[in-house]
Amino acid sequence: MKGINYLTDDQGNKTVLLIDLKSHDKKLNELLEDIEDIMQAEAVKDEPTVTFEKAISNLYAKGKVSKKVYEKVTARNV
Repeated sequence: MKGINYLTDDQGNKTVLLIDLKSHDKKLNELLEDIEDIMQAEAVKDEPTVTFEKAISNLYAKGKVSKKVYEKVTARNV
């Protein structure tokens, strides 16, 4: 296929896929972005998480979120 190339190892196994993005439409670019998102999510899946409310509280404490937003978020949990 035009714009698609493979690199192989010494045994002839395909190891790298090269795609000429200029030769392919927007849908392929969107698919590749989705794959990248999945790979990034997979890379951090075992990292500790915090709740949305805790994240807002942390951002508020650092002055990154307004009091109005902080109060709106924390009021949901009352």
